Amino acid sequence: ERPNNTKQHFGSMAAPAPLLAALSLLVLPHSPRVSGSCLGGGGEVSSSSNDGGTLGSRAPQEETRVANIRSKLMKAFTARAYGPIDEVVEESHINIPEPKQGELLIRVKACSLAPGDVRNLRGDCDLLGPKTPYTIGGDIAGVVVKIGPKTPPRVLEAEKAFEKVNEKFAQREAMMRKKWGELEGSPPLVPSPRPLQIKLQNYLEDKKRIADSTPGPTDRYRVGDRVCAMFDFRPTGGLAQYAIVKVKNAARIPPSLSFRKAAALSSSGLAAMLLAKTQVKPGDRVLVLGASGGVGTHLVQFLKKFGASYVAVTSTATRLMTSLGADDVIDYRTEEWSEIEKYQGRNRFDLIIDLVGTYDSWKKAKRLKVLKGGLSGGRYTTLVGDDRYMQIHSMMDVLSLMRRYTHRHLWTRLFWPLYPRYTWFLDGLEPANGNLDALLSLVDKREVKCVLDPASPFRFTLHSIKKALHLQESYRGKGKVVVDVH
Repeated sequence: ERPNNTKQHFGSMAAPAPLLAALSLLVLPHSPRVSGSCLGGGGEVSSSSNDGGTLGSRAPQEETRVANIRSKLMKAFTARAYGPIDEVVEESHINIPEPKQGELLIRVKACSLAPGDVRNLRGDCDLLGPKTPYTIGGDIAGVVVKIGPKTPPRVLEAEKAFEKVNEKFAQREAMMRKKWGELEGSPPLVPSPRPLQIKLQNYLEDKKRIADSTPGPTDRYRVGDRVCAMFDFRPTGGLAQYAIVKVKNAARIPPSLSFRKAAALSSSGLAAMLLAKTQVKPGDRVLVLGASGGVGTHLVQFLKKFGASYVAVTSTATRLMTSLGADDVIDYRTEEWSEIEKYQGRNRFDLIIDLVGTYDSWKKAKRLKVLKGGLSGGRYTTLVGDDRYMQIHSMMDVLSLMRRYTHRHLWTRLFWPLYPRYTWFLDGLEPANGNLDALLSLVDKREVKCVLDPASPFRFTLHSIKKALHLQESYRGKGKVVVDVH
């Protein structure tokens, strides 16, 4: 009979303690913490549930977390889609943006509206407009709170990628150590490209050091500076507590100017100055169509400054236009500017500037009743084209627009004795080369006045913002429409 020695046989195979400990880590990687011996009795399992004291501390921790989230959000007025003002404009709380290279983060104090803001809202130029939802407004004034890094974005991206690679290597090494029960400080089990990492890290540090030591456009600004700026390509981001602006589009505000006036000058005042500077000649007789708006109220002053001998305007704000230097104010409700006898014959205008934006104005001007022909130096300049509600929804619309104005531009130069020279002025929004600084300097010296609409400033509430946008849409403003941001 075969002896029953199974118990004796297996009892003699005592497993070593380190091996059993390793096996316990592999089998129970997510088991509760055990006090005492891992395999022996007498130990107590420590529960992972919270006791009464920990539950009571949840409320303060949650309040802190919510406070941290709120500190990274800002109040803004956004358009959730294209459409009517009352239907698409809403109050939102969005993330505070981070400035990149060549950018400034501004704590906005004032934002001025422009016709482009309304066109964007309606979706008139949705092919080129911002993607919804977006923050309304583009011309702002405020205080610099953060300056973008001087290091190029590619170097920063490479540095982030390098940190992620290092983090993955560290996580993998820690996982292997835990799995095999290695002691801290033992040689790594995962081969890591140490020489390559060191070389890449040195390269990135050199690039950052060179960028930080090289003079850049952001060097002229410091945190706390009062600045104003206009939009870069699309008028967005202005009606918010914080906004990002390009350094090239910004200028420091003189001490005598308020945030409201500085915001009003950022694009409209700049366009008026450049238009008068490039289009008017000394001694010109000029007629401005639609002079009561943000551009027109500044343009009348610059025309006189740059040599115009006589300035007539079409407007219903007679007292305002006269105070700005206009020699004659034509009330378009009672008089037709193209038929006024005193402006015919030898008293015709050298230049007509159209700020209204209709093809009908060009048709009347080229009859040469009140405007000189090309042979006598007659010119017709428009800032808005044939239609103030220009529609661009496809590339065909773009090509049609280019064909129409290119044809008219060339035609009036080929047949210049018969027609006044036609120009669609598109260079009015160029803040670079010190143009915006020069404009602010003129206003600071009181050589030019900044004109705000009597209803300005509007409050930073949804009802008030919609009211300001409706006023801008009506083209009945008498100066710039400005919103106080708080």
